[in-house]
Amino acid sequence: MHDRFADALTVDDMAEAALFSKYHFTRLFRDVTGVSPGRYLAAVRMAHAKHLLRTTDMKVVDITVGIGYSSVGTFSSRFRLHVGISPTQYRTQARGEQPAPLLEAA
Repeated sequence: MHDRFADALTVDDMAEAALFSKYHFTRLFRDVTGVSPGRYLAAVRMAHAKHLLRTTDMKVVDITVGIGYSSVGTFSSRFRLHVGISPTQYRTQARGEQPAPLLEAA
């Protein structure tokens, strides 16, 4: 998963790579990690997204595609659910920057 997190991985793909049925793989994976394969993959993707937001100037849309999401909206909502703030807010806070004003003073 760590090497192919940007791919459209399914539990079937992971189970096949591990040479188990998907049911046996899912049960073993949960027993070892404490979470389902899908949740683990989501956490790996979010960790990579957070790293890219902190260390690059890549656009959020490029990060979205680069970590395996096809929709910026889906990525942003899942990022907010996982981290508590939007990707843009995370980048701003992680870099210690001041947020851009919503309206310019006249």
